[in-house]
Amino acid sequence: CECNKQPCPVDGQWSTWTDWDLCSSSCGGGSQNRTRECNNPAPKFNGLCCQGPSNETKVCNSVKCPVNGNWGSWATWTPCSHSCEGGRRSRTRVCNNPAPNFGGLPCTDPTSARQEEDCMTQKCPVHGGWSNWTEFTRCSKPCAQGTQKRERECTFPIPRYGGNDCSGEHTESRTCNKRPCPVDGYYNNWGRWGRCSKTCGNGQRTRTRLCTPPLHGGRPCHALGSPVQSEPCCDSNNDNIKCIYL
Repeated sequence: CECNKQPCPVDGQWSTWTDWDLCSSSCGGGSQNRTRECNNPAPKFNGLCCQGPSNETKVCNSVKCPVNGNWGSWATWTPCSHSCEGGRRSRTRVCNNPAPNFGGLPCTDPTSARQEEDCMTQKCPVHGGWSNWTEFTRCSKPCAQGTQKRERECTFPIPRYGGNDCSGEHTESRTCNKRPCPVDGYYNNWGRWGRCSKTCGNGQRTRTRLCTPPLHGGRPCHALGSPVQSEPCCDSNNDNIKCIYL
């Protein structure tokens, strides 16, 4: 009679590994997987299953990823090239945020690394300047020390745009005609009449006055008349004049 008619156990065997699938990252370290089936043959009749893993993973594309450059912050502006009426200033920046690496692209448009602009466009201050002095005025006195004045204006140029005014005085004085003034001579009061030259008849009597002399070219006394004055006295032919017996 027959015995042990059941099929013999068939142990499972692995199929060939599949191809690695695509790397999960193009750089910087990705992973790839592949698989196999326990079907070459598959276990049957209580045969043993395949031993070992049915999938396998490996690292791929472990090279560093390219880092594209990006512009950093702007530096501070340089001092303006002029303090007024239009200068220029500039500032720069560096492609370091981050810097390009591992074959990454540089920052776009290299001209963007520098900026320029106008600065200090306000008008420059114009400081005032004096005009020429005028001629001195006529002396305020003909003698005994007068004064003369002259002037100048802060108009050469006029101060503008915050410029300084002219320094110094805009008027100037000086003395003039220092010589003493002429003092005219003058007579004092008449003195008393003198005696008549005759006691009767056609006589004359006189009186005088003293001259205080002129000073510094003043007018002499004789311009005012004579220092002597005469008049008839004891004229017997003139009924209006009585003879005076002295």
